[in-house]
Amino acid sequence: ARVLVTIFDDDSWSDARSTAEELRSKGIPVLLPYERRALKKQIRSADRLGIPWVVVRGPEERGRGAWRLKNLDEGVEVEVDMAALIERVTTDV
Repeated sequence: ARVLVTIFDDDSWSDARSTAEELRSKGIPVLLPYERRALKKQIRSADRLGIPWVVVRGPEERGRGAWRLKNLDEGVEVEVDMAALIERVTTDV
């Protein structure tokens, strides 16, 4: 996988699934956890698996129509819209 879409809280399952589906429709390999765990644990798992990008979308981001995208290789986190998210994870190969 190239991107891990995190499960932020119990209310974010549907949103996480639709985010993963959108990325997959663009040919981006995505891992979606099958259970919700602490956000730090999800990010550590992505790092251990060598997944370079993590997507986080909590209630605040959903309210703004945005996603937080973290590059684990660089430790940089930015807030983006879906178009920018797709562009960043596909151009940084």
